Amino acid sequence: ECVACDPGTFAASRGSEGCDPCRAGAFSTGAGSTRCLSCESGLYQDEEGQTGCLRCGGGNYTASPAWCQACPPGEYRRDNDTRFDECVQCPAGFFSPGGEEACEPCPAGQHSPAPGGVECLPCPEGQASKGASPFCSPCAVGTYSKTPGSSECEVCDFPHGTTLESGWFRSPSACVCDEGFFTDWEAMDQWRAAQAAGGCGAGEGLRDGLCEEVKVCWECPLQCNCTERNRTYPGQLAGFYLREQGLEWTTFECTSDACISSDDPTAARCGDNFADESLTCAECKTGFFLFKFSCAACKEPRAMPLMLGLTLMACAMCATYYCSNSPVTRDASSLMTTTVSFGLMLTAAQSLSIMATLNVEWPEPWKTIINAMALASFDIEGLQLACLTKPAPLRAYVVRVSVPMMALGGFAAMWAISQVICPVLRKEPWDKAKAANSSGQVWQALYISIALVALLPFQCYDHPSGDSSLRAFSHVVCGTDEHTVMFTFGVLFTLLYGVGFFSLCLMANWKAPELSAKYPVFVSYFRFLLFRFRVDRWYWGSVLMVRSFMIALVPILNPNSGNGQVVMLTAVVSTCLVLQCFVMPWKTTNLNKMDTLVLYMLVLLTGAAGVFTEQEEDTQGFLTFMILAFGVTSFILAAVLLGGITSSVKAALGMQSSSAKRTVEKNKEVAASFVVAMKQLSALNAEDVQRVFREFGGFDRRTVKKFLLLVDHELLQGMAQTKAQTTRLTVQKKTGLQGVMEALSKPYRTATGANTITAERVVVPEEDSCSCAGDDDVSPKAGDMADDQSTAPSEYSI
Repeated sequence: ECVACDPGTFAASRGSEGCDPCRAGAFSTGAGSTRCLSCESGLYQDEEGQTGCLRCGGGNYTASPAWCQACPPGEYRRDNDTRFDECVQCPAGFFSPGGEEACEPCPAGQHSPAPGGVECLPCPEGQASKGASPFCSPCAVGTYSKTPGSSECEVCDFPHGTTLESGWFRSPSACVCDEGFFTDWEAMDQWRAAQAAGGCGAGEGLRDGLCEEVKVCWECPLQCNCTERNRTYPGQLAGFYLREQGLEWTTFECTSDACISSDDPTAARCGDNFADESLTCAECKTGFFLFKFSCAACKEPRAMPLMLGLTLMACAMCATYYCSNSPVTRDASSLMTTTVSFGLMLTAAQSLSIMATLNVEWPEPWKTIINAMALASFDIEGLQLACLTKPAPLRAYVVRVSVPMMALGGFAAMWAISQVICPVLRKEPWDKAKAANSSGQVWQALYISIALVALLPFQCYDHPSGDSSLRAFSHVVCGTDEHTVMFTFGVLFTLLYGVGFFSLCLMANWKAPELSAKYPVFVSYFRFLLFRFRVDRWYWGSVLMVRSFMIALVPILNPNSGNGQVVMLTAVVSTCLVLQCFVMPWKTTNLNKMDTLVLYMLVLLTGAAGVFTEQEEDTQGFLTFMILAFGVTSFILAAVLLGGITSSVKAALGMQSSSAKRTVEKNKEVAASFVVAMKQLSALNAEDVQRVFREFGGFDRRTVKKFLLLVDHELLQGMAQTKAQTTRLTVQKKTGLQGVMEALSKPYRTATGANTITAERVVVPEEDSCSCAGDDDVSPKAGDMADDQSTAPSEYSI
């Protein structure tokens, strides 16, 4: 009897003596199987005679139905994967030891750079990983890693600490100070020691075995070069001076180009031959002196420039004495014009020297031209004074401010010497009044520089550090003991020059009409105030001194604002220009033209200076000034217009305004004065008139011509038709105003060749005559005129 094969076996043919077991990888489920079935994909059977297949789980794969093999290291297979015949490589940043259903991520501080990682590698020094990363990241700027396998980089834990921008930072030595700071290397070493020893807190260093807070990074001052990291010192920019005070640096703005750019200000701060230790590079090294804003070597003999300067000063004083007191310069002569023109040019040079003290960046060549005018402000450094004695700001200031006193003492000494020597040489010694006049001439001509130098201790300008220095002596910090002493001298000399001398001149001008008539020597003492100006403008010397003082005051009032200085100087010079054009005070036409041209030039320069000033954020002050100036001008124009309208309305209504009444009264006074003057003039002879006209300038002669034209047209010719008898101006050989004008235009002709002005009676018909006497009956009658005249007419008598 045939028996059915058990499950897991089979008989492939009839007549089989026994059943065969299913091979590995196959199975049979029922009895009597004639064949075995192969395991499906994902199933396996590694034994014979089995009734079913086994499932190949996660971490394994089936290469054949007969076996299930574990995934090799670096690979994995999930249990639910549809692919059973292979494993998948672990991605970078993960690893698998083999036979795993999933890859494990690399722990923090390690990395797996390629797929199929069997194990993770530790991060090297200077890198770190937070885990599951194919690579380690270099430490970011400001951090470092000092041990392998770091999960994160350590921070440079002192304030403003960082690292360089490139490279792997493997130790605390990679930590440096950030931009805008420089390093205290002693504190840095203490901090690094603390990092190596451990146990100290953030920002602490190890000092004498104890943890203490240390300041590694120090803030760089303003206006310096700290744009790089890991700086030992702040870098010095050109035009600024860095001064070290302990571990703090302060920045001072230089007033010259001597301060150079330097990465190591401890090694070099100043240009060639300037002393690095001198604040703002204001002084030269030993053996050099400041000349034209550079240091020149001292020349032998060292006293020669000073002696030459004193000799030239003595010669200039002698020339001043004889020119300012010469009878020729009293008159409106070419010599007087030349002498005064020299003074105007000196005034222009002093005004330009003022512009060198403004907070303006002048371009070339104007910078060189303006700086060359420094000699006009008593800048005598070119005399090698620094070669004779050690430079000292206080001594330099006292020498500069004492130059006017030296001139005064020089005139006094030369006067005393002349009293001894001149009689021996049979020469006239110097006159005391003329020597005093010469001194006043020098002081007035140099008054801008005198006031400017006296005010130098008041002109402090600010530095980026918050300190301030004197503009003329930038190495003197305002508020220090040295500045206090200079300030005291400045107050004294300002009182002497600005108040004392000006008050003396003002009083002399005020009392000039009275004292000149009472004391003739008064004119000799104060001739410098009077002789340059027209007779009716005798007071203009005091006006010039006010103008000079106001110009010198501009750099003091607002030393830090170039725009403010430009506005103030423009206002002062423009006002002076308007006054000059209205008044025309100088005795000759050329002098008026020259002074007008000088003021016009200054207006142009100050206006152009605004282009070279720094833009200022706070413009409220300038806006207020513009509004006030516009408001005041508008108010004045409105007041004048309103007054004119009011007068016109009153005149139309038949009402007489107060101004019209005043005009009538003034006309009466002028008419009475005119009649009296005519009677007095009729008594003058030709010599008297010629002497007066010799002192007249072009403006005076034109004024007389206009007066004669007015008298001839309005008084004589206009009244001739109605007066019974009048007087008309005539000139021998030429009758009428033409002859008079020719006589006035040639005041220097000899008496014999001069025209002779006489008085001539002109009789008109009786019926055309009328009485022309005013209310006060001051008009002269024909008989009066006849009585006042001599029998024979004299020259230039009316």
